[in-house]
Amino acid sequence: MVTEDSELLVYAIYKHPTDYPDVCRIWHTDSMPPRPDKNLFAQGKTLKEIRAKLPPGLTCRPRWKNDDPAILEIWF
Repeated sequence: MVTEDSELLVYAIYKHPTDYPDVCRIWHTDSMPPRPDKNLFAQGKTLKEIRAKLPPGLTCRPRWKNDDPAILEIWF
């Protein structure tokens, strides 16, 4: 999702990160390195439940080998 100031928001879905159960966090790309949002975007008991909370029109990519092992998917 692109905000009004052209910042690309990246939605990262995590499986059992160290601080929560399954969650989705927003990462802001208006700075380098990107920074996580202070708040969680969504929590859910299943991946399907979290995906249903994402804004429409996003594109998914699987995690890259250098991503945190807890990351399942990235949506942008």
